[in-house]
Order: sequence, then C-alpha cells, then structure tokens
Amino acid sequence: MHKIKLKNSDNMDVAREYPDYRFHITDSIIFTSDRKMLASLVVAGIPFETENDNVLTNLFNSVKNFLIGLGKEGDLYLWTHLIKKRITIDGEWNFDNAFLSRFSKKYLALFTSSAFYKSTWYLTFGIPYDDVDTGIERMNEMTQQAQKALQPFNASVYQFTILILVRWQTIYHYC
Repeated sequence: MHKIKLKNSDNMDVAREYPDYRFHITDSIIFTSDRKMLASLVVAGIPFETENDNVLTNLFNSVKNFLIGLGKEGDLYLWTHLIKKRITIDGEWNFDNAFLSRFSKKYLALFTSSAFYKSTWYLTFGIPYDDVDTGIERMNEMTQQAQKALQPFNASVYQFTILILVRWQTIYHYC
C-alpha cells in the first residue's frame, strides 16, 4: 500500500507511514489507533548451508502454503522485516583431538577477523477487531499456528517491552 508512495519519493519522511501504536493488550499483542491488533514472531532461521536443497524447498513451500492459508481467512495484514546486525564471535571450541583443535581455530578465524552479520527475520501479523476478547483469541490462535509452521526456523512470539515515555504516549521497542 505505502510501498509505491515511498518508492517514488527519495526524501519522504517515512515515520508518518508507521502504524500509530497505542497500548499493550497482552505481552505480545498491541493495538493501533485504527483498531488493529499486531503481534510479531522472531524467526532466527536455520543453517541453510547444512541442509539438502530438497529439504529447503519443502520448508519454503510449507511456509508459503501456511501464509496463503492464513490470507484466505481474510482481514489479515502482514509485515516482514529483515534485520542484519553486526556481531563479534569470540568463542572457542576445545577438542581432545589435535587436528580438530587446529581446524576449529582456523575456521573460527574466518569469522573473528572480518565483519560477521547475524540476520533475524520478524514477521508481524495485523488484524482488525471490534471485540477485544475475540481479537485476542484470534491473534493468539494465529501466532500459535505460525509458531508451529515456522518451528524448523526457530520461531518464537515476540514479547514487547516499553522503551521510554514521551509526551504521554508509550513508545515500544523491538529488542
């Protein structure tokens, strides 16, 4: 919806396009001023380098089919966010075997001597609601189903935390 507007303007202030977050309904659900409930899943991912291509294809298709099924229910909003964060790896593996010790030190040197990034995917669901209790029930059911569908990708429901109070409005922070 807003993608075209944002794409056509290099200097547009995107903050006005963000949802107008209001209050927590639960630890994992917030609502917006336009009467939508939002809940997010944190998807850590899988080490795709160690998986067979057929396994990855099947996992992709199962997630795609799950999301299509959710969309067929109607009245669903979906946002995805990919966050890349630079991290440092300072761990060390110890082995009794001399070859494995040398190998692990050389292997870890690949990650400690250069920039290494961790990617985390956030999947946010939004639904309109008229009745708060019915909306909470639907959102909880949806996030539980999503957590099961994304289990191979180490998904978990995101718990919102309060960051700071500004002008009587609570600002929420994604950790």
